[in-house]
Amino acid sequence: MHEWMTSPEARRVLLWGGIAATAVLWALVIVGTPTAVRRLPPDAFTNPAYLAPRGRDGRPWPLYAALVVARNLAGVALVVLGTVFLQGVLVAMLGLAIMDIPGKARAVRWLATIPFAWRLMARIREKAALPPLERP
Repeated sequence: MHEWMTSPEARRVLLWGGIAATAVLWALVIVGTPTAVRRLPPDAFTNPAYLAPRGRDGRPWPLYAALVVARNLAGVALVVLGTVFLQGVLVAMLGLAIMDIPGKARAVRWLATIPFAWRLMARIREKAALPPLERP
């Protein structure tokens, strides 16, 4: 182990840094997940075009490649957060939805059919006075 890691100050910084990072992550999940559910169109799970792979849309190749890598890394992080750290099905579903992987549309639709997840999304949309989602 490095010398700087054994000092009490470094351990304190690492501890508080970890606590701060965890708090920020929880805040993002608590705010971001309902926001994502509210932004879904009512036909998000029945319209095949909604979860279709995205194109370059005229972006330069390096920018497009960087966006794809960033989006997929964020998606993997959300899936891990939702499954391994038990943050919830909606977080894992959000992670899958932003990734560019084969079979993601079927997986997202399958996760949406879990009764607990469906009721939670319905309650979020009801509280926001939005039309209900169409069942897949």
